Amino acid sequence: MSCGDFSQEVKVTTSDEIGTLAKAFNFMVGEIRKKFKLHTYVSGSTLANIRDSDGAYSQSIPVLREKVYRTIFFSDIRGFTRFVDSVSPDIAVSVVNEYLSLQARIIREWGGDVDKFVGDEVMAIFSGQDMASKALECSARIIAVVERLKILNGYDLDIGIGLNCGYVVQGNIGSEERIDFTVIGDAVNVAARFCSHANSGQILAGRAVYDLAMEEKCQIALVSNGEMSLKGKPNPVAVYTVKSLST
Repeated sequence: MSCGDFSQEVKVTTSDEIGTLAKAFNFMVGEIRKKFKLHTYVSGSTLANIRDSDGAYSQSIPVLREKVYRTIFFSDIRGFTRFVDSVSPDIAVSVVNEYLSLQARIIREWGGDVDKFVGDEVMAIFSGQDMASKALECSARIIAVVERLKILNGYDLDIGIGLNCGYVVQGNIGSEERIDFTVIGDAVNVAARFCSHANSGQILAGRAVYDLAMEEKCQIALVSNGEMSLKGKPNPVAVYTVKSLST
């Protein structure tokens, strides 16, 4: 068994102490395998939240509630519902996983944390230094990679992206059976609304993203796209879009 390979088991050939030890070892490896598999279903921020200072996982999840300033990312696959109706379930799942996987990889490369997948939609969070610039660079990279992916797989599927900055409530959100360490608030809702309005291959961002990106001297230019009426907002809000992408 190589380091990090938990797919193997020890063959139990005796019922003595050695056999008992082998069974215990197999049980331990099985439990580790389950935990590694579960990591794919939990966001990085949730895992970090339940780790103690030594890097081990706590037995109980601490209740945390705080207000923090974050950049929120939403993306959605354009034309996916029509695509799903026209292909087999195997192809539909394979393609959506390919799109979600490449986005998750790029988000991690740019320092973001995938918060959740909702169908063919991705929600991610960027924090810390240059978070608006990182979110914009990440978004531009995703759009470019998806353009190349369309040529390779022949499927006419694009990505629309919405970004917004603002104060959000961060904490353990959910029920007794299922809980996530995530963010909620108006800034999240606005980012999701921008995403729903974005055209294929378009990145829409709020004024706060524009201001912060300018402050960070981001290489990706945003230009005004006027104002947009959003569900839940009494007045139209300023919206910006990417002017050009640096290579």
